[in-house]
Amino acid sequence: MYGYPGVSFASGASAAGQQIGVAANRSPAFAKVTVTLAPGATAHAWLRVAVAQNYPAATCQPVTAHWLRVYPPGETVAGYVGLSLSACGSSSAPLLTILPVRAGKGLAGTTP
Repeated sequence: MYGYPGVSFASGASAAGQQIGVAANRSPAFAKVTVTLAPGATAHAWLRVAVAQNYPAATCQPVTAHWLRVYPPGETVAGYVGLSLSACGSSSAPLLTILPVRAGKGLAGTTP
């Protein structure tokens, strides 16, 4: 893998689920690296989620998201993560920022 996963809030856990708001912005703060995974190995990417309530309701168009849609870098088939978060339905209130993939498990409080 190389680069950034595609991440967005979604209304359902399938291709039929609509994207909610705008997809995650790619943070250039850390370099992209190639991650080669052996069978059963783990990789991660840090996702920053802003607080929807920090935006005016008219700008945000608040909704509750129950899914994250995640595309591994370079892939066209998504996986889904169940959650319940306040999200913005508007594309003018970006809440998600993604960092490039890294090998191994992410550790709380650390970035690449």
